[in-house]
Amino acid sequence: MHLLCALAAGHDEGLPPDGMDITAWRAEVEKARTVDPAEKMRELDQWARQACGEGERRVRQMRRDMYDHAEALRCMEAELAACDAARAELPRLRTLPTAADPYLRTATAYLLGFFPEEAAGSLTALEAPLARETVPEVLAKAFISIALLSGTGLIPRLREHLDGPDPLLRWAAALSLARMDHGDPKVITALVAALTGPAQDAACPPFRDDRRTYAALSLARLGDRLPEQAVDAMLECLARASQLEACAMIVPALRMAFLQDPPRPRPPFAELTERQQRVVRLLAEKGPETWRWSNFTGILRAWNPPGDPAGCRTYAGLTASQ
Repeated sequence: MHLLCALAAGHDEGLPPDGMDITAWRAEVEKARTVDPAEKMRELDQWARQACGEGERRVRQMRRDMYDHAEALRCMEAELAACDAARAELPRLRTLPTAADPYLRTATAYLLGFFPEEAAGSLTALEAPLARETVPEVLAKAFISIALLSGTGLIPRLREHLDGPDPLLRWAAALSLARMDHGDPKVITALVAALTGPAQDAACPPFRDDRRTYAALSLARLGDRLPEQAVDAMLECLARASQLEACAMIVPALRMAFLQDPPRPRPPFAELTERQQRVVRLLAEKGPETWRWSNFTGILRAWNPPGDPAGCRTYAGLTASQ
C-alpha cells in the first residue's frame, strides 16, 4: 500500500493539506503534448539569462543543457499512467480499511485520499472506521483523506474529536476541518497547539513531516481570517526554526502573509503590510546555517524577496549589526 502511494503521488508528504490536483496534472500533460520543442528551448534560454547571480545562472544553464523535451514528456506520461494504474485498483482496495491488520488499515485510509476522481466510493469506504475504529493512527489517516476528498457530509463526525483526549486526533481533525474551510476558533486553537507544542512525528506512516508543518500549512489556508494570536504563534515558530526546519516553515509563513501569489514586481518594503514586513524581517535575520540551504534561497526567490542574505537584509532595512 505504501508503494502504491509512492507510485501514485510521488513525494506524498507534500500533498496534505491541499491534496492532489489531478485536473491540473492532466491538463499539464496535455499541454506538454502540444509544446514546440524549439520554442521550449528558447524559453529556457531566456530563463537562464534572467538568473540572479552567477551561481544561479550556472544552475539554470545546466538544467537548460540537460533538457530533452521528448524524454520529459515520456516521464510525465509514465507518472500519470502510474497514478491511473493505482486508481484502477481502488474498487478492490476499498475493503481494506476494515482489515484485521491496523497497519494495513492505516495505509489504505491514507491512499484513498489521493484520488479525488474516486471520491464518492472512497468516502463510503472511509465512513466505517469513524464508527468502529479504536486505533488513533487509522482514524487520523481517515480524517485527512476525508478532507482531501471534500467529504463535507462527515464534518460533524470530525468535530467530535476536537475536544477529545488524543492530541493526534485533535490535530488530524483540525487539519481536516481547516482543509474544508471550517476554520472556526476551536479549529484554530487546536492547530496553534500543535504548532507551538514540542516537535512530534506524525506517528502514522507514510507521513514524513511532523505535525507542526502540517498545522502551519493548515493555518496559512485561512489567510486573513487568522487571529493575531495564530499569526504570532506561526512567526514565533519560524523565528525558532533553523536550517531544514526553516525551509518547511517558510512557505506557510509567506502564504499567511501574502495570501495569494507572490507580488511582482517586488514592492518597496515600506509598501508591505505589517504582517508581510514581519515575515520578511524574520527571514532576513536567519543565520548563515539557514541561508546556505538552496531550498531556503530558492523559496525566497520564488516569493520575490531577495534571495541572498545581504540583499534581503538591505530590503528589510536591517543594518549589518542588527
